[in-house]
Amino acid sequence: MQAPAVPGIRIHYLGHAAFILSFDSGVTVLMDYGQSRAYGLDSPIGDLGDFQPTVVTYSHHHADHDRGQSFAGAQILNGENLVLEDVTFQAIAVSENAIGDNVGYLITCHGLTVFHAGDSQGDIANVGEATVRQRLRQSLPGRVDLLLFPIGWTRDITSQAETYLDFLHPRRAIPMHYWSADEKQNFLATLRATGKNYKITETGAGCYELTAAPPHDAIEIISLTATPYGETSEAAPCP
Repeated sequence: MQAPAVPGIRIHYLGHAAFILSFDSGVTVLMDYGQSRAYGLDSPIGDLGDFQPTVVTYSHHHADHDRGQSFAGAQILNGENLVLEDVTFQAIAVSENAIGDNVGYLITCHGLTVFHAGDSQGDIANVGEATVRQRLRQSLPGRVDLLLFPIGWTRDITSQAETYLDFLHPRRAIPMHYWSADEKQNFLATLRATGKNYKITETGAGCYELTAAPPHDAIEIISLTATPYGETSEAAPCP
C-alpha cells in the first residue's frame, strides 16, 4: 500500500520580495509582486507568464512591492485576514519606519506556517529593544516553519538581520529584499562567521518544497535564485 503524500507548500522565488506559494488544494498565492529593478537598483523580479493567482497579497504599495498589474478573479489582500479552503492568512502589523506602515502575512496550511515579513526593516534595525521583541513574540507563534525576511534597506542592516533571525529562530528562512547578489552573499558570510547553528543551503534553484519540520534545531537558510515563473533548471531542481 502506497503511503499518503505528505502535505507541503511549494515556494517559488520571483525575486526581491516577490514569491508564489502553491498548495495541494490548488490555491496559489502571489506575494509582493513589484517592479523589476525598481529605483534603478539590481534586484530583478521574474515575469509571471500566463500565471493567474487565487490570492494576491501586498505588504505595502511601493514600486518594488506592487507593479500595479490587475489579476482577474484573484482575491486581493491589503492587510486583511482570510480563510480560503485549507489556507489561513493572518495579517501582522510590522514596521519599516513606523508600526503598521507594512503588513506581514502569517500563512498556515496543514500545520505548516510561513511568515512573509514584508518591509519590516524597522523591526529588524531595532530588534534589540524589549518593546520590539515583545510585539514580535505576541504576534507570531512559537516557531514558524519558514520565514521570508528582508536583509537589505536604505542602509546596512546585515548585523541586525542576523540578530532578528536568531531571535525569531524559525526552522527555515529565505533571505529576500536585497539590492544585489553581493549583498546576499555578504549576509550569508556573516551567518557563517557567527559560529551559531545555521545550516546554509545554496540551491541554485528558484523554488523550494516546504514539508514537515526537519529533525534538528538548526536554522536552515535556503538561498534561492530569482526565476521567472514556469522556468525550471534540470541542473538544479527544487530541493
